[in-house]
Amino acid sequence: MPHSIKSQIEEELQKELSNYPASCGVAVESVYNASDRTVKITGKLTSNVTNTYRCLIYLVEDGIKYFQTNGANDYTHNNVVRAVVSTSLNGDRFNGEVNAGVESTMQRSYQLEPGWNVDNMRVIVSMLTTLDGGKTYTCNNVNECKLGESADYLYNE
Repeated sequence: MPHSIKSQIEEELQKELSNYPASCGVAVESVYNASDRTVKITGKLTSNVTNTYRCLIYLVEDGIKYFQTNGANDYTHNNVVRAVVSTSLNGDRFNGEVNAGVESTMQRSYQLEPGWNVDNMRVIVSMLTTLDGGKTYTCNNVNECKLGESADYLYNE
């Protein structure tokens, strides 16, 4: 069976990821209020090491039809970032270091725009850590759920 370049890249990625297992778990709670189109999001974090973390929250929509002048008129966009709910594009820093074995939470609210399709939206919560003393941050673990739903802790999946 021929091996595609895509499968080779995926194999190498999985091999590389296994060298850097997540040191934290991420859970998500989202509560949607249809009357004022607001969502309250809680990102939860537990870590097996004491570390500095940042929380980055996205609202994403799937199934957006888009007319293209030079192509098909029914192209569907998925994973469209509608909003970064965090106050910083680098994520919001938890106060002080997150201690191993202690749950930390971050809560944010956002009012959805009128044209957004709530039924096609997801909440994505990413926990970022630094390997260089805070100059840059990398995703340590991420989890997602449909808007208005929740997702339990996720570790290395």
